[in-house]
Amino acid sequence: MTDEQRPEHTGATPLERFIEDRARRILDHAATGRPRRSRITGWLVELAVFTLKQGWACVFGAAMLMVLFATALWYPDGAALERNDFITLAAVAIQALMVVFRLETLRELRVIILFHIVGTGMELFKTSVGSWIYEGDGVLHLLNVPLYSGFMYASVGSYLVRVYRLFDLRFERYPRRWITAILAVLIYVNFFSHHYIWDARWVLVLGVLVIFGPCMMHFRIFRARLRMPLVVAFTLVALFIWVAENIATWSRAWSYPNQEDGWELVSIAKLGSWLLLMIISVVLVAWVYPPRGLDAAAPGAVRGAEGRAGHWYPDPVPASESVNTQRNDDSFDGIWAELQWRGLVQISTDPVELEKLLDGPPITYYCGFDPTAPSLHLGNLVQLLLMRRLQLAGHKPLGLVGGSTGLIGDPRPTAERTLNTKDTVAEWVGYLQEQVAKFLSFEGENAARLVNNLDWTAPMSAIDFLRDIGKHYRVGTMLKKDAVSSRLNSSEGISYAEFSYQILQGLDYLELYRSYDCVLQTGGSDQWGNLTSGTELVRKAEGATVHAIGTPLITNTDGTKFGKSEGNAIWLDASMCSSYAFYQFWLNTDDADVIERLKVFTFLSRAQIDELADAVAAEPFKREAQRRLALEVSTLVHGKAATDAAIAASAALFGQGELTGLDAATLEAALRELPNTTTGPDALVTQLLVDTGLTASLGESRRAIGQGGVYLNNMPVESSDAVLEPADLHHGMAVLRRGKKSLAGVFVE
Repeated sequence: MTDEQRPEHTGATPLERFIEDRARRILDHAATGRPRRSRITGWLVELAVFTLKQGWACVFGAAMLMVLFATALWYPDGAALERNDFITLAAVAIQALMVVFRLETLRELRVIILFHIVGTGMELFKTSVGSWIYEGDGVLHLLNVPLYSGFMYASVGSYLVRVYRLFDLRFERYPRRWITAILAVLIYVNFFSHHYIWDARWVLVLGVLVIFGPCMMHFRIFRARLRMPLVVAFTLVALFIWVAENIATWSRAWSYPNQEDGWELVSIAKLGSWLLLMIISVVLVAWVYPPRGLDAAAPGAVRGAEGRAGHWYPDPVPASESVNTQRNDDSFDGIWAELQWRGLVQISTDPVELEKLLDGPPITYYCGFDPTAPSLHLGNLVQLLLMRRLQLAGHKPLGLVGGSTGLIGDPRPTAERTLNTKDTVAEWVGYLQEQVAKFLSFEGENAARLVNNLDWTAPMSAIDFLRDIGKHYRVGTMLKKDAVSSRLNSSEGISYAEFSYQILQGLDYLELYRSYDCVLQTGGSDQWGNLTSGTELVRKAEGATVHAIGTPLITNTDGTKFGKSEGNAIWLDASMCSSYAFYQFWLNTDDADVIERLKVFTFLSRAQIDELADAVAAEPFKREAQRRLALEVSTLVHGKAATDAAIAASAALFGQGELTGLDAATLEAALRELPNTTTGPDALVTQLLVDTGLTASLGESRRAIGQGGVYLNNMPVESSDAVLEPADLHHGMAVLRRGKKSLAGVFVE
């Protein structure tokens, strides 16, 4: 097993990877058949994977129940080793085997140990007050509690922590962890205190419903992502534990007072106790695996290599709101002509053949995105929109996120990349997959698929890589690639890892050609060497002709790199670039650039763009084209609601709308983009003007106020002695303006 295949690096055990791989193969095969049959096959595979994953999550508890059941039936009376001691040793052996054979990760083992401690403490008390008893003797025990009892609690922890990982659990409206911790402590205390004072069990159950009731749990089976109320999930698991408890008591692992004269079903009222125990269990797991939200960019959300590789059906990620309304322009003779008019083709393998190919029957094509950051940026958006245009023309897209190539990184012209950890890359793969999925359609005969190149590179040995792939490459040709040549001529040089990147990308094209009959790759023209690495490998290995399209690198008319603002990339993720900042970026597009941006980044027709070009020429001061560009692209990336909020914020900041109508998040995002300061209450406005840079001195501040040119929340400041009062604040913030266009933000602690 290679390092990349080991569970601690990928987050998945070998069996889990086997299940995912087999499911992917079945679904990919089904996708080539009739749509209805493949859809039925898809759901049957989802059901099978769900069953296997649930069984795998329960493996520790199931093994313990099997030991209890078997020893109840067949363990000999009068054996030298007491049955309780045998069960304890068997539990230790099961735990050791799971760790040795990497069926359980070390992180999961830490959770299980925590459950041992909490559970054993409860057992010692409960048996002392007669809540239940253990039969038999032995030496491996604490007071009246055999040591295997801790493993029974640990089996619950093992199940929860494995389900969390196997099903990639995400949560909407998950309560604050400190609140859940307080609830868990109260529940734990009540398990002890109700023997002496009033039993608050049902009050605590009500507390569970109030605190966790609004929370929705989202889970991925294989390619389907489903959801259910978290309280329902708690109840189902509690019911499952109740069934297991009946098996254990029948096996005489322990017994309740009402079972002393013979076994009978455990009271159904115990479901309440198990539901409360579930809360303690979930809180313990949450302190090791913090709950992850639906936002793919939330920090700490780790995805293993099992990811959503080979994504086909059904679609687990909601597409952008605009996807269903997008159309290609039917005024062109074909998609190739439209791509050229929009300036999306700078270089290609064979323009004549490509025109025939794209204007003919559907083909499969792909574009790759390496997880070198937790979000895609505007350069990637060019490729995503090109993919969508080709899909609208009837072709079949493959969105590749580079789980393996992202571990290396394509060579930069100047210096070696800093390698990210495998966990970081796996995390970013998940983020990028969700972003790519937003811009494509996963419905219809040409539904998109997501693939991860780690699926075919991780199982490949170094010898196989060199023999089967490396033999097709000539070092002289590889040295001529622009990025490689630049690095060789620099003081930095180039590592063998980055030098080999082009082979890895070529391998992607070969694999996708073999698996999906993929015959076209798109990418930026600066990646042309890597693109042709794939076309040449397919030609040499398969004797087939495949194609590549290189889009131009988009620059501003002044020669600066497009998509940069104050040295920072414009990211597609709102947590890295707010929807307000994103909207403002497009709104500030230069007149000389705006029409080309409309061609590349919107689905407006040629006629609509020509009208906007006329408006720019006739009345540039109205900035009609910029407003339309900002509206279209912001809606595409962030949705209508966020775009409307950004527009409202823009208007309100300049006195053309009501600040009170803005929510706190939108107002803060807008003010963070401005010069701003943080202050205490009752601050002088004159000082705030200086602190935010709107004036250079207190004297200048007083003169500006005296001239009637200073506004606080769009209301004129009339006195140089004015202070910031509570009534001036909206969500703890205020807008300071000098003149018509000089703005600043004020945050009050």
